[in-house]
Amino acid sequence: MIRYLTAGESHGVGYTLIIDGFPAGFKIDFNHLQSFLNKRQNFFGRSTRSCWEENLFRILSGVSEGVTTGAPLSFFIENNSKSQKKPFKDHLKTPRPGHADLAGMLKFDHKNVELVWERASGRETVVRTLCGALSLQFLKEFEIDSLSHVTNIGGVKTPPSKNTFSSLKNALSSSNLLCSDSEIEELMKEKIKSAEKEKTSLGGIFELRMTHLPIGLGSYTQWDQKLDALIAHDLMSIQGIKGVQFGIGFLYGETPGHQAHDEIISTTQRKTNNAGGIEGGMTNGEEIIVSCTVKPPATLLKPLSSIDVDTQEKTKAFVSRSDVCFVPSAAVVGEAVLGIQILNAFLKKFGGDSLSQTKKHYETYCKQIK
Repeated sequence: MIRYLTAGESHGVGYTLIIDGFPAGFKIDFNHLQSFLNKRQNFFGRSTRSCWEENLFRILSGVSEGVTTGAPLSFFIENNSKSQKKPFKDHLKTPRPGHADLAGMLKFDHKNVELVWERASGRETVVRTLCGALSLQFLKEFEIDSLSHVTNIGGVKTPPSKNTFSSLKNALSSSNLLCSDSEIEELMKEKIKSAEKEKTSLGGIFELRMTHLPIGLGSYTQWDQKLDALIAHDLMSIQGIKGVQFGIGFLYGETPGHQAHDEIISTTQRKTNNAGGIEGGMTNGEEIIVSCTVKPPATLLKPLSSIDVDTQEKTKAFVSRSDVCFVPSAAVVGEAVLGIQILNAFLKKFGGDSLSQTKKHYETYCKQIK
């Protein structure tokens, strides 16, 4: 299993990522990692900062001639000079509703909102995206593939998708909002434009899919080994995520049992996939399908009511550069984070300190399943 830590601040020098436990003998495709970081960045509805940041990473340790050594990996992503920290404004004491500002100030006894949002900022997800991109790259050695797509922005929804995994992935290749339906995408863009004019912001829903997973990742034997619980934990840690569901999720509450559960055709196939690929905390061989609800960004150009933390006087929350909508970017981060948790479940199941060892264990298990 891997462990990882992130460090850095939104307007600091940059971000550091350390990954421990990554198997040796894996040749990294650095261009793929960079393209995944770029994918997170420039979606319709993002702020001007997304155009400034190049998100170029440097690898500092754990690699020899492009191949992992088994030693801890460390990466650094520098913030653009335009973004790097200016002197703090000592009068910035008006927290934003919907953000970590107020609770963070009280928890750490800070006198300045900036000390909270420097670390709570969504900018932090750039290094988790890098960790996830590497995890997904490793999983592709076992033909495991993934995608993320947007299904709802501000109430503008795509119809339920009947596309296969490959056809859905192809449909997303030219989208500026990670939407598989071009007509719906245009409506979503109009919704975002209207929100920008009204000086408000929009949330939405994205869906993650992962295919070709072996049966039995995760476990039913202990509460803290259930894979859906672990995935939900990691997805909920992404800034702005307020809800997670697997398969049909909340619709289980209104669907009778004979329609809800996925009938078994063979040991490797179900008639439907309402469970979203996980039963009893374990993969069941179907695609993992998980959806996340994203709240609207908390920084508004027309600020909501707040208080001055020092005087307790009523005022307005502070205003700064902000996204109108970051749902597509959150989807890319979600796909990356899903990759990290699946890699951990995969390595826990098959072990191995090197890629070749893991492959041997995986092949033996696949023969057993058949």
